[in-house]
Amino acid sequence: MLKMSQQRARGGNNQGNPAQQGFGLYAERCQTCHGVDRLGHAGVSPALVDAPKTLGADGIKTVVKSGRGEMPPFADLTAQSLDALVAYLADPAAGERPVVQQGRGPAPSVAGPATPGDKFFTGYGTMDGKNGLPAIGPPWSNLTAYDLNEGTIKWKIPLGTVLSLAEKGIKDTGSYWPRGGPVVTAGGLVFAGTGSDLTAHAYDKDTGKILWEKQLNSGPEGIPSVFEVNGRQYVVFCARSGRVNDNLPANPNSIAQKVGAPEAQGYYAFALPIAK
Repeated sequence: MLKMSQQRARGGNNQGNPAQQGFGLYAERCQTCHGVDRLGHAGVSPALVDAPKTLGADGIKTVVKSGRGEMPPFADLTAQSLDALVAYLADPAAGERPVVQQGRGPAPSVAGPATPGDKFFTGYGTMDGKNGLPAIGPPWSNLTAYDLNEGTIKWKIPLGTVLSLAEKGIKDTGSYWPRGGPVVTAGGLVFAGTGSDLTAHAYDKDTGKILWEKQLNSGPEGIPSVFEVNGRQYVVFCARSGRVNDNLPANPNSIAQKVGAPEAQGYYAFALPIAK
């Protein structure tokens, strides 16, 4: 569930100390995805609270200038702007103090009625509860089969789960971010991967019945690929680590707390049974 956020150009970007300048830049370029509190959004964009320690100043500048994964590059930012952004991330308290502009009070806020020329963005502005899950009730993902000849729904099932909820016995919620699309084989199998439970699924095309599931060590994303080699059919899932797949408190021994090792990401290939 996405929300539209009003975003006006903020005054005072060149006012105050570097951290204050960086705060204005963060509000304009980063806040939509990484949040007001720099904690990111569950399963979508990472938290930046520890970025100065984990990436360092040069690492932050490289990611911002070049982009990474789903984050676009901001190649237009000057060296001064990048230094200011790093200063804010390193000391947020110093940046969030009001910026005084020539004795006229604090810098203008984005709050207020819309005016001509205002821009609105979605980014990753998901409407989440305090527990990091959507503000609306589950299921959050469904896999639906339509009969295009009749214009009817043949079947609809929740696609995936959320690990920490499943551990408490709450199932059939559907997956949360990230989630990918399905692929259908000529033999009537539907394959899909869901990141919030780190699971690859296979369903019966005609009934929606689960035929096979395999929990991976990294979160699958995108659409699986199906191909044939020497008469044997294979399905491949792309999986990427280092993302927030589930930010709810969970059993520390749960796989939800262990995912993210770089060696776990990559391509997971499975061979389909040979028809007898």
